[in-house]
Amino acid sequence: MNKQTEGEITIPKKMVDDLSKYESGEVVNDQLPQLPNPKHLTEYMKEVLGDGRKDMQVALCIIDLDHFKSYNDFHGCIEGNRCLQQVTNCIKTISSDRQGLLLHADGDEFICFLTDISAADFVQLGETLRNAIEQLSLLFCWEQHSFQVTISVGGVHGLRSSFKDEAEMFSIAYEELYKAKSNGRRNNVKIKFK
Repeated sequence: MNKQTEGEITIPKKMVDDLSKYESGEVVNDQLPQLPNPKHLTEYMKEVLGDGRKDMQVALCIIDLDHFKSYNDFHGCIEGNRCLQQVTNCIKTISSDRQGLLLHADGDEFICFLTDISAADFVQLGETLRNAIEQLSLLFCWEQHSFQVTISVGGVHGLRSSFKDEAEMFSIAYEELYKAKSNGRRNNVKIKFK
C-alpha cells in the first residue's frame, strides 16, 4: 500500500498511461471532440507538403474561440466542454465536404489543414465558420455585460510548392490569427495568400 504524505497528489496509473499514449501519438484522437491529435496533423502535413504535385493548393486555418476562458469561468467546465463539442460539430459539418484534416489543438483552438481548395473557397469557408459559430448563440456574462462566443481566424493559402515546410505555414497562420485578434477579435478572419 502506498502511503501518501501531506501535500502529495496521487495520480491514477491509468491517467498517466493515457497521457503517455496521447503524447506519444498512440492515441490518434483527442477524447473531448474526437479529433486527431497534433502529432497526427504534423505527419499528415509533412506527407502532403512532400507530395510531388507542385500545383496542389493547400491552406492552413487556425480557429480560436474568443474569450473562451471567460465562458468557461462563467458556466463551469461541464458547459465549457459542451461549448467545445458544439463548436467542434459545427466546424466538422461545415468542413466535411473538404479534403484535409481538422484537429482540436489546445483548449480553445482548432486547426484545419486543407488540400485542393481554391483561395476563394478558403475565404468563404472562414466566413461561413465565423457566421455559423455566432449562430450557435453560446452566451456568457463578463464584467456585467453579455457576450456571445465568437471566433477569430488566421490562415494561409497557396500552392504546395510555395511553402518550405509545415512550420512555415503555421508561422504565417499564427501571425494572421494575432492580427485578427488585435483588430478586436470577434468576427475577424485574416488570411495571407502566398
